Amino acid sequence: MIDLNGKTAIVTGGAAGIGAACAETFHRAGANVVVADIDKDAGNAIAGRFGERGVFQLTDVSDAANMESLVEQALSHFGGLDIMINNAGISEPLRQMDFLDDDFGLFDRLMHVNLLGTFLGMKFAGQAMRERGCGSIINIASVGGLHAGFGVPIYRASKAGVLAATRNAAVELARYNIRVNSIAPGPIQTQMAASGFPAKIAKDASRLAAQLMTDMQLLDRVGQPDDIAAAALYLASDLSAQMTGQNLIVDGGQTVGDQINRVVTMQTAFENLMAAETASGQPAAVSGLGEA
Repeated sequence: MIDLNGKTAIVTGGAAGIGAACAETFHRAGANVVVADIDKDAGNAIAGRFGERGVFQLTDVSDAANMESLVEQALSHFGGLDIMINNAGISEPLRQMDFLDDDFGLFDRLMHVNLLGTFLGMKFAGQAMRERGCGSIINIASVGGLHAGFGVPIYRASKAGVLAATRNAAVELARYNIRVNSIAPGPIQTQMAASGFPAKIAKDASRLAAQLMTDMQLLDRVGQPDDIAAAALYLASDLSAQMTGQNLIVDGGQTVGDQINRVVTMQTAFENLMAAETASGQPAAVSGLGEA
């Protein structure tokens, strides 16, 4: 069991999903936890379960004054700051729009929350940690920032920026004994996964989302917020004392390699070709070669 007794952590986006799991996990490990979110009711409910070792701060991570005040809350309420989890983030809705037809109307908002929010979190947390001579900053990125794909180009770009910002900050802050690392989650089952559906089909939508997510990876289990919280706990602890500027991928094997057996597809295509030629005596057209 990792012991964080006497340490203080800030978790942005701490009212739900990965952020709430991080807050709960760090509290169980003995840390004081500042839960930061724009959802006042949910945030207060999470922090309220932590008793004297929890406090909520209404925070818009894209606002510098809000982020400075957040760090000041940790300092004034708990006397210091040891761990900063920059988790708050938003995404575009999934859509089939062609890239060339996109107006990128959400660009500014996504970049301000996902990327600027991370920069601000590292800056103000880093200032506080510099005074203590140590600290661990953990940025929640995404496998979407590691590879290209369809559907959410601005989100992918913002998370790629988080990965680059993490490495650069690690260089800048190492002189103060502040470690900066990131976590890149793969498919994680959260409330957002099936959001936007009518209440009467919400459970079915959630189960469908879980199945679709497992189809994207090697392991036959859908990722849970606690999986990311466990990785964050490791990066916050002395067990990772020699790690900085690194990205910890927690994705069930999604980025390891192709989940589809292309060799079988090719073999089947060639077998069909040979069978057709044998039957007709004439060369047959190849069908299915390279198809998913």
